Amino acid sequence: MRRIILGALAGGLALVAATAASVYWYQRPTVLRVGVARDSEDQKVMVATAQVLSRDRENVRLRVIGLDNPNSAAAAFEAGQVDLAVTRSDINMPKSAETVAILSRSAALVIAPAASAIVGVNDLKGKRIAVVVPRPEATANPRLLDYILSRYNLAGDLTTRLPLTLSELPAALADKRVDAVFAVGPPAFGPMMDVVAMVGAASDGPVNFIPLSESRAISRLSPTLESFEVARGAFGGAPPRPARDITTISVSTRLIAPGALRDTLVSNIARVMFTQRPAIAAAAPSANLMEAPPTDKDAALPTHPGAAAWIDGEEETFLDLYGDYFYIGAMVLSVIASAIAAVASRVSAEGHARVETQFESLLGRLLEYISRARESQSRAELDVLEREADALLAEALRIGGGRGLDTHRVAALGLGLDQLRDAIMARRMTIDMAGEARPLERTP
Repeated sequence: MRRIILGALAGGLALVAATAASVYWYQRPTVLRVGVARDSEDQKVMVATAQVLSRDRENVRLRVIGLDNPNSAAAAFEAGQVDLAVTRSDINMPKSAETVAILSRSAALVIAPAASAIVGVNDLKGKRIAVVVPRPEATANPRLLDYILSRYNLAGDLTTRLPLTLSELPAALADKRVDAVFAVGPPAFGPMMDVVAMVGAASDGPVNFIPLSESRAISRLSPTLESFEVARGAFGGAPPRPARDITTISVSTRLIAPGALRDTLVSNIARVMFTQRPAIAAAAPSANLMEAPPTDKDAALPTHPGAAAWIDGEEETFLDLYGDYFYIGAMVLSVIASAIAAVASRVSAEGHARVETQFESLLGRLLEYISRARESQSRAELDVLEREADALLAEALRIGGGRGLDTHRVAALGLGLDQLRDAIMARRMTIDMAGEARPLERTP
């Protein structure tokens, strides 16, 4: 019985250890790789987010991987080389991509010096348009301009497009090699402010912002594009730039994750990005442009269920996720405990019965010894019986040790041993009185 109890305790301790190991494994941080265009504002945001996740010891960590451009990030995501990616909505989105957060919305703006007399999209016919790109090999902005111009029947050779980096733009404007500038970026932030300032400096006067009046129709044809309104005075200046609200097209830069990625991990990333925005923005000011993605089921670009759960306040707690497992586990443990108790009871009963059978055998031998003692013919035989009585007592103690024997049987054993010793003593006195040389008559 004691061995069974010890075995049960050992099993319980093993179960506790296994549970502790499982909890440790569950709480161990999961490291996710994030692909993002290197040397970009988006990379700064993801690096700052990774630092906050590490500082707060969240259960998810980010390893930021710099790639050539958003296209490369999307391709790496599609190939499974990264777990998350930062890419633009107008780039071919991977089929498994779901949005975790919108990092920014970028307006597509056509800007021209007032002296150029370009006031509408149709005025771009036959003109030279500078397309601002982050790197010479970048294709996203030229492709977006081509799509927009195609909606106005200005595709092909009807316009001339010159991809230029931000550093190349001032010289091109000063030499009048371009008539207008096409740039994509968050209004009134960073590079877009620089573009407007450069065009203004080159024109030495007002700047014309060319509206895309058909932006709503264009966005319906391509759900990854959205109609967007740039507010009057968004770029400052006196008079304000622009002088009135401008309607145009926008694209969104998104942090995407595969739909199969665990909801709890995505929820934690979304929670930290929005609740810790001030800490992230301290290192990456563009974090102030972040938006929560829409959680509508018919959204053109679906939101990951983990992010949607946090946004809608339906994030599942630990008990929500694993409460059923605890309930089932408690039931299973209860059944196992009952089975162990039943087996232990049966084994204990069998052991008790076996011990009592052995004691019955000892009592039978004890009665035989008493009979032999009374018929003994020599002191030597009595000495043998006395040693056998001692051995029988030792065997009884070994068998019955810690077994909780019936007190009646213990008393019977003690009484039998007393009778045997009395019989040995009485027979020894009889032998001594009769003398060893003369044979004794057997007692009938």
